[in-house]
Amino acid sequence: MLIATLRWLYTRSIVVDGNFTADHSKMKRPRNDVALSPGGGYMVEPTQYQAHLETAHDHREVSGE
Repeated sequence: MLIATLRWLYTRSIVVDGNFTADHSKMKRPRNDVALSPGGGYMVEPTQYQAHLETAHDHREVSGE
């Protein structure tokens, strides 16, 4: 009787990770790559980002240990 009442404790669930990316795969036709929403939401506008990278300085932090 106890096993029948505790059966709900043991259930199988499948979880899908929405943050998964396939960065390791190469596109067959890179020229066909289209930005989903450049400049919208958290996406950056590509030309402004490239201009920022050309003027940005890379500051390396040194551990204090």
